[in-house]
Amino acid sequence: MLINASSSSTLTSPAHSPVQVIHVPCDFCGSTKRHYYIEKIRDYDLDWPDTFNVAICDNCGVMFPDPRPTDQDIFVYYPPNYNPFNPRQVTGGLARVKAFFDRRKALKVLRYVGPKEKIVDVGCSWGGFLAMLKTLGDWELSGIDTDPGSIEYARNVLKLNVRVESFEAFPEDTLYDCVIMKYTLDHLPSPAKAFEKLARIIRPGGYFVLQIPNNDSWEAAILKRYWHGWEIPRHMIYLTPQTTAAYAKKYGFTVKEVEHELNPNNWIWGLRYWALDHARFLVPFCDIKNPFLLAVLTPIAALAKFFKKSGRTEYILQRNK
Repeated sequence: MLINASSSSTLTSPAHSPVQVIHVPCDFCGSTKRHYYIEKIRDYDLDWPDTFNVAICDNCGVMFPDPRPTDQDIFVYYPPNYNPFNPRQVTGGLARVKAFFDRRKALKVLRYVGPKEKIVDVGCSWGGFLAMLKTLGDWELSGIDTDPGSIEYARNVLKLNVRVESFEAFPEDTLYDCVIMKYTLDHLPSPAKAFEKLARIIRPGGYFVLQIPNNDSWEAAILKRYWHGWEIPRHMIYLTPQTTAAYAKKYGFTVKEVEHELNPNNWIWGLRYWALDHARFLVPFCDIKNPFLLAVLTPIAALAKFFKKSGRTEYILQRNK
């Protein structure tokens, strides 16, 4: 179907004040031709009744929410209880597992970035990954995030060099050796404009470390509307290894490494979302701390990783010299 990219409407919800929603052209190719892949997906993360559609561009195959909230109204969907803003979102054994994988990812950065080089974490949240990097290398570290509470924690508790700022407002007067975006690019209004800016602030030969959901995954195919990676309407785009490589090539980057992550949590979140619609009494059972679900779903997640069909991927992209 052909969409009028300038059209807008108002969405009303009992969960919040009215918001404006708009149709936009495909971020990658600019086409206004698309069809709906899944319609009326609910905001399961917040358990709000608002529904949105996932569209596929008929020209290039990139997926995105349609319509979506305006840039001014999207912040309604980032309330203070939004999970990534919470530094204690995982505790105990799960916190140790998360620290193990964060350390592993940080050590990967060591292979590409030398001592004293400049690293900025865009969307650093409460600073957990920056704090891990701080223990492993002598780098010039900094970070930005739009959530004041997260930045206050990172600055005052973890003693990190961070500030409240959007990537759109981020200055371009410094060249960085490495920019990190852990599940941030898909939250930005235009990944294309983000890639353009990245090409301006990363030195030739420097690196872009990108973590992002993969909708060409077993999770997305099986869980469908209940896949955690949609996180609609906060995610502005849904990428695969193929479409990520296309963005990289278009904006002057080369894919150096792709890793499919071992992650049973997305499967558990999917079960939780299904339960929210069909069996609310099972919601407490569908928890990432449930040892039974972890035991059952971790082997499935491991197989997905082995066959390169995991729902979470990490890329090392190098800016062309």
